[in-house]
Amino acid sequence: MLPCPCFHIKATSLLFATLLATACMPCTHSGEKHVLQSTAPASYFPDGAFGRTDAGKFSAMWYSKHLYAMGEPSLWDTQVPGAAEVYRFLWLRTFDAPIAVRVYLSRHDGSAQIEYKILSGQGGYEPGCLVKGRRRQLRGDEARFLRQEISGVAFWSLDPTGAEIGVDGAMWVLEGRTSNAYRVVERWSPQEGPVRALGLLFLKTAGLKIDGAVY
Repeated sequence: MLPCPCFHIKATSLLFATLLATACMPCTHSGEKHVLQSTAPASYFPDGAFGRTDAGKFSAMWYSKHLYAMGEPSLWDTQVPGAAEVYRFLWLRTFDAPIAVRVYLSRHDGSAQIEYKILSGQGGYEPGCLVKGRRRQLRGDEARFLRQEISGVAFWSLDPTGAEIGVDGAMWVLEGRTSNAYRVVERWSPQEGPVRALGLLFLKTAGLKIDGAVY
């Protein structure tokens, strides 16, 4: 049985500023390939977030490796102000560049930011290095629309896992973080539903235009 997908958080000593980190871990060239010089930390996701089977453990390691290469913070292990919400969409297409889009929403003053990062590797293989990224302040109407859509799909009530993983395609991973709760939801190549809708909305709001099929 999967653990309750909504995990209550204990405050950590990490500063909220780490949510806006943009640094990529140093990479070296080995022939034609980029090689990450160190391994991903184990705290990107709570223990058992994707189940306690070997497949669940593999998923946690797989997602963590790519987030680490992007220099992304752990939403699970980072303190967030009480009036803030943070969401992240990680898109791992088997043969295409890994992409992450992170959104920060403040209920205190209505401000919002969005940031995306793209790696040089492939989602189903090695992550490579950070090759592109951008952060911008969202307009008021954009922030309001994002909040409306997140609320409309009842993100905090979504099942953490969907259908079994298939061959090729893509993994869609959505995380949410407030001051006292964390949730992560994964789907394999969803053709419809809230995870696909939110993922595409995050990509569009970030200004990313994806060529070819959207897995």
